[in-house]
Amino acid sequence: MSDLLWTAVNYALLGLATVAILGWAVSQLGGGKKKSKVVGGRLMKTGSRSLVLRLVRTAVWFAKAVLLGWMGDLPGSVNPEPGLESLRERREQMVAAIAWPTVAVLLILGGVALPALLVGSWSIIVVARRVMASRGHSWRARRMLADARFWAKRRLWIGGPLAVIGVAMPLWLALFYDREAPLAWTIPYGTWVGCAALVAFSEMGWRTRATRVHRALAQAHGVTPKVIAEEAVLRPGSGREMRMALVPPAVIAHLDRADAGIAEQMPEYEVEVHRADGSNRVTAITYRPTTAETMGARDLLAATNGMLLSLTPVGEPLPWRPDEHLGRLDPTVGGTKGGELDALLRERGFHVVDWRPAAHEVSVARLGPKTAALRDAVCRDLGLRELWEVEIAVTAGPDGPRQVLVTRSPGMGGPEKRRDEWGRVAASLLPVGPGERWRINDDPSARTVTLLRETDPLLEIQPYPWAASPTLTAIPFGVREDGAPLTLGLLEVNQLLGGTPGGGKSGGLTALLCGVARLENVALIGLDPKKVEQAPWRPRFSRIARTEDEATDVLERLVDEMERRYDWLESQGQKKFTADLFTRQRPLLVLVIDELADLVSVAVEKEEKAAETARSTMIRRLIAKGRASGVVIVAATQKPQSDVVPTALRDMIQLRVCYATTNAAMTDTVLGAGMAQNGGLSHEITASQRGVCFVVSESSRTPVRARTYWVPDEEVAQIARDHAHLRVPLPWLDDGASVSRPRPAEGVDSITALGTMSLTLDDLAEFDTDVPAAAVSMDPATDFDDEEPQPAPARPSIWG
Repeated sequence: MSDLLWTAVNYALLGLATVAILGWAVSQLGGGKKKSKVVGGRLMKTGSRSLVLRLVRTAVWFAKAVLLGWMGDLPGSVNPEPGLESLRERREQMVAAIAWPTVAVLLILGGVALPALLVGSWSIIVVARRVMASRGHSWRARRMLADARFWAKRRLWIGGPLAVIGVAMPLWLALFYDREAPLAWTIPYGTWVGCAALVAFSEMGWRTRATRVHRALAQAHGVTPKVIAEEAVLRPGSGREMRMALVPPAVIAHLDRADAGIAEQMPEYEVEVHRADGSNRVTAITYRPTTAETMGARDLLAATNGMLLSLTPVGEPLPWRPDEHLGRLDPTVGGTKGGELDALLRERGFHVVDWRPAAHEVSVARLGPKTAALRDAVCRDLGLRELWEVEIAVTAGPDGPRQVLVTRSPGMGGPEKRRDEWGRVAASLLPVGPGERWRINDDPSARTVTLLRETDPLLEIQPYPWAASPTLTAIPFGVREDGAPLTLGLLEVNQLLGGTPGGGKSGGLTALLCGVARLENVALIGLDPKKVEQAPWRPRFSRIARTEDEATDVLERLVDEMERRYDWLESQGQKKFTADLFTRQRPLLVLVIDELADLVSVAVEKEEKAAETARSTMIRRLIAKGRASGVVIVAATQKPQSDVVPTALRDMIQLRVCYATTNAAMTDTVLGAGMAQNGGLSHEITASQRGVCFVVSESSRTPVRARTYWVPDEEVAQIARDHAHLRVPLPWLDDGASVSRPRPAEGVDSITALGTMSLTLDDLAEFDTDVPAAAVSMDPATDFDDEEPQPAPARPSIWG
């Protein structure tokens, strides 16, 4: 009796629990209203029918749903677009998913283990299918497995019990079932019904949530709620994420306003549109919880007074465009609204970086305050109307900008012109401290210009490299700004050094002489009107003229010697002197002039001017014809003006060195026409950069920036004494070796002024060059004999 009573109580409790769970689950499906109940698939007002009638109708509907509801999930019966089942179909399928596990439990309690196991397995399939249906998948094994993984990861409170039902419970029932033990039916019953309730609760929650957002989605996409309810397929995602797996055509037609619509109707969500690879076809729309970045973008939309319809973050923005967004412009926005939009965006820290009104697009980015200020200043300096005509990226250091990358700028001509223009902009807008400068790198292939702020490599004094061995073609002179040593050629190379006082010209001449003085078979001849510049070099120089008259005499003798050497070359069948032809009897003659202006441009009286003109003419002739005969001139001046260095004279000098000048015209006077605009910025050398210069040679017409080696004045005399043994005696140049030359009649201007340059190179060849036999022989065979000549009779010292 007690067993029967116990069984009856158990069945009673089972029935009550089953009816309670089924009634609760079904009444909640579809999100029914508070004062309504679901009966037989229809909403009925509470109290409109008797309780008994409602229970009967509900029981009939339950029986039908249990027997037939699962059939709606069979292959071939599932709607081609999952998720579009009617509310009635979804309720019937849910009842079946709850009832079949309950039937399995009842069979277990009845003691029929094998049928219970079969029904239990079928109930697992029904429940699993309902879970899959909530995701909108079709009836396929691989989709079921995929969804099982999904639920196991995201819905552990459902995935866990399903695993228990599918594996642990059938195994336990088959091996250890004992219907007499209380837990033998309590555990299976609780597991089956509990899992079914979890599935029902999950399904109910998603259906209710999806129904609740239908109207908001419809308004956001500009369609009717019916389109979303009947044509769209909504599926749950991770967390609160939703996905429109089937996008109606009406939604696609209004896709351009999706961002703005969602921001207005569902501000807690943001939109991501998925498109098929290789085409523009929309495959799905994902609605994710709004991120802080999206909220910022929406603030920008609101701040633009409707000019922007949407802002989409760029996945991989350019390095110089941080936090870049691609904006969609309202079609009514004209091409002149860019400035207004930029002003509105600046209040939020954004700037227009690319304006494409024809395509209704704009690129905005968050520029730093220094970058934005520099861009504005550059546009004003270049006279540009629109800020986005220039795009720059500034790399700042602790002491200011270190690099400016220009990725877009208006046309400025060729690379040289661009470098000049951006160099001017840098000097105007980005002043640097002492010892610093802006280096301009132009890359035409990448269409970029880079301004690099760097410490001047020539800031430090460069000591003379005594270990370097000078040659006729490589005299150590200084260091280039790239760190490479700079050497100057001497063989067949005339040189001009110019610059204002204090620029380092004398130091450059000293560095040059330190190399020349160490060469064998090189005779140094000096013209030193100041009488002190070349004094320390006396032991090494063959002759130094300290007055204008002595300078005139030396020049005359050099011209004569030049002509004699040409006669010797003719007799030897040679065209010019090469390095192997120089001997102690036929040395390379180097005429060092310091200061050139004192010899050619300071006269006041007529006679003095005539003498200056004569000296100018002879210097010009030696520069023009002396190279091949082994005569070169190194001229220095601290007055780089056109009356000292005429254009025709300058252009005949192959190597020109320019130190600091006061203006670009002076720079061009020394280096050549247009060199100040071609990078020869001698007029920008500061007083602290003594020794810095620009060099132009025959091999390179682009000025090379360098700094000459420094040799202290107190060491020069010792250097001259150390190399006094290399001094070459020149008998034809001694004071006693006078020459008789016809002099122009008084009052007759027989020599044309140098400035007019009307004197031809061969005019002086008509002069009588006869020299007394006691001084120099006119016979080339004896005058240039390889043997050491006999010493001349004793004469007064040239130093007086």
